[in-house]
Amino acid sequence: MITYLVNHFAHKEKEMIAKNYAGYDRHKAEHEALIGICGGLQAKFQADEAEVTQDVGQLIKGSLDNHIPDFDMTYADALNS
Repeated sequence: MITYLVNHFAHKEKEMIAKNYAGYDRHKAEHEALIGICGGLQAKFQADEAEVTQDVGQLIKGSLDNHIPDFDMTYADALNS
C-alpha cells in the first residue's frame, strides 16, 4: 500500500507542477504526512510493536477520506484546465 501511495502521489505531484498549481507545497506536505503515518505504522508492525486493528484501519481510512475532499478536489479544476 505504501508503494502504491508513493507512486500515486508522485504522479499527482508531477501533474500539479506541470500545471503550476498554486497549492502544490501544501498538497505535497499533506502527501508526506500521509506517507509518514503509513510508514510509521509499517515500522511498528515489522518490530511487532503494533497490531492491525480496526482503529488502525480507521486511522488510514479517515486520513484518506479527509484528503480527497479537502485536498484533491481543490486542484481538480487546475488539472483539467
